[in-house]
Amino acid sequence: MMARKDVGSAGVLASTAAVLEAVSHYVGEPVARGLAKRSLAAAAAVHRATGFRVLTSN
Repeated sequence: MMARKDVGSAGVLASTAAVLEAVSHYVGEPVARGLAKRSLAAAAAVHRATGFRVLTSN
């Protein structure tokens, strides 16, 4: 059974780039900070999506 804290990182890693890019930075940045304590890969995915969203915004 997966521990409760791992559900978030597994969910992030299973999400598509488009889904992560749709998340507001007001939500994504605190989530990434929390994930960085448990899963650097998941935190990096959120930060990458936030950065890509900034680059492609008008």
